[in-house]
Amino acid sequence: MIKLSKRLSALCDMVPEGSTLCDVGCDHAHVEIRLLQENRVKSAIAMDVADGPLQRARENLELTGLSDKCEVRKSDGLSAYKKGEAQTLLIAGMGGILMRSILEEDPEKTEDFRYLILEPQSEQWLVREFIEDSACFAIRDEKLIVEDGKYYPVIFAEKRSEGENDAPLIRPQWESCRRQLSEMDEETVREARIDRETVLCLLEDPLFRRKAELTLGPVLIGRKDEALYEYVTFRLRTNLSICEKLAAGAGTAKEPPARTQERLRELSGEIGLLQVILFIFTWCR
Repeated sequence: MIKLSKRLSALCDMVPEGSTLCDVGCDHAHVEIRLLQENRVKSAIAMDVADGPLQRARENLELTGLSDKCEVRKSDGLSAYKKGEAQTLLIAGMGGILMRSILEEDPEKTEDFRYLILEPQSEQWLVREFIEDSACFAIRDEKLIVEDGKYYPVIFAEKRSEGENDAPLIRPQWESCRRQLSEMDEETVREARIDRETVLCLLEDPLFRRKAELTLGPVLIGRKDEALYEYVTFRLRTNLSICEKLAAGAGTAKEPPARTQERLRELSGEIGLLQVILFIFTWCR
């Protein structure tokens, strides 16, 4: 049985049993091999745009005796995919901008899949936004994998049922948190170190809610994921440290003062969002 990293193992765990898989950016086909060895998928298509990874994929499949169950194709995104060939689409190990461009390139091909398993390594909000604004798919589950000091979000989306308006998934209980904060006594609010009125306004604001969910993941926030709590705490400490350094060096920095102030405003906005999420994790039931 092939040994995988935590990140790749998490991707495999997300794949529905008995489905067929199309992996865009397959690298060395390690995921396909594991899934086929476990009989989790019936068959697979391993696609990549580069010749090197495709050759390694073919060699690995031959070594494991799985070449007849996994077809290897050179493909830029989904260009070599034919509708009806697979139920599950896996795209991992690339930035959110590229991933979203692949999903948007040919909507008919993307919408041909029943399941999407996506692991954007940057600009995650762009991928979540694509799904959330889609009339076809809905986020059903999310995982945040911590490996070698890095955080990897894995998003599982499923095709909506006909006539389904709102996907039945775990989401942050914004109204419940707002109600709990409004009923907190003053001593608890001071202990939480927040401005009650400011946080109440943010919890009520649809734009803030959307930004928080797209940035950090609706399911991860909704279930109060431990890895997300760790990530939020880490990002909060990092951003506060950067703000202190920028403010301290504002008079001597090489960057124009206007750019420094702009960066400070950006960081302050993210810090505020992270502080609200940390409040939800710590003080809301």
